[in-house]
Amino acid sequence: MKLTVVGTEVHISRAAAVVLVLSLVALGYLAYDYHEQTTLIDEAEEVEAVVLDTEIEEIEGRGGSSGYRPNVEYEYEYDGLTYTSDNVFPSGVFERTYSTKDEARSVLSQYEEENTTAYVDPSDPETSFLRATTTSQPIWYGGLLMILFSLTVFHVIGPRDVGRVELRPAERVERRRYQELFGIDRDAVHTYSKRYTVLSAVAVFGFLLLFALVMAIAFVRNDFSPVHVDANPLGPFGLPLVAAFLAFLACTLSVFVYSVWSFTEYRRIRDRIPEPKPPSPFKHPSRLVTITERSVRTDETNEYEDRIKLTVLSVVAWLILTTSVSRFLTPILGF
Repeated sequence: MKLTVVGTEVHISRAAAVVLVLSLVALGYLAYDYHEQTTLIDEAEEVEAVVLDTEIEEIEGRGGSSGYRPNVEYEYEYDGLTYTSDNVFPSGVFERTYSTKDEARSVLSQYEEENTTAYVDPSDPETSFLRATTTSQPIWYGGLLMILFSLTVFHVIGPRDVGRVELRPAERVERRRYQELFGIDRDAVHTYSKRYTVLSAVAVFGFLLLFALVMAIAFVRNDFSPVHVDANPLGPFGLPLVAAFLAFLACTLSVFVYSVWSFTEYRRIRDRIPEPKPPSPFKHPSRLVTITERSVRTDETNEYEDRIKLTVLSVVAWLILTTSVSRFLTPILGF
């Protein structure tokens, strides 16, 4: 279905309409769940509780263990009646689980004493919890749904033929722009950025395999008993991991350099579009989504669209790699 809203074309397909409606419903439900958790915490009353038992429950998924949930069974009194519960966190749609047993065990360590404090819902005394903390899953899932909703909105807005432009021959256009990047010939930047991206990625997997081999050898030499891993970064166990991390940094830097080259190449190709030029897709998200989606879905694209697609993919890859590095360094640097 095609509509025109304030002079802008809007193309809403049945699939897009379903995604938009379901996203809004899911966002509303997540907001309601988070509101219920915060309301329960604000209105809960403190009572003395007696810890009866603690355990770590393993959550089974299709591919095996998908997490661990700390359970604390406790007893408390409210208005003269005795209740028993095992809720550690406020109940909601999402239960808080942990990826390792050590993380779940750290939660249980706070309840090694027999007596503790519980929080009771005065309107429903059977509902209680031990930690007045909301789960973050509604926020994370809400963020993902917002991204999906935004991309769908950008997709339906704007004409369908964005990017369908005729390019003038390269030899007929003055292309002195960006002849050098970082003080280096742009063709050399292109070649080496791709080469070092591949080499560093291979090095990451190679050093990780070396670490696994060292662990296997140590395991065999120790008569198949648990191996004590030396934390020395220059030792036989630490050195492969340090090398793998440095190779990962090199891969991240190479992808960044390629992203810069790709964007400047997009600018050079854009110079070949006759006047009047269409709006830049990097300044109009709806056009960017439309071009990228069509470039991924079909092979019937031109050089301009292909360069936009590669630029977007390289930037996304760089953001993912950078996020991984920052998450690794944050606990080490104490941020």
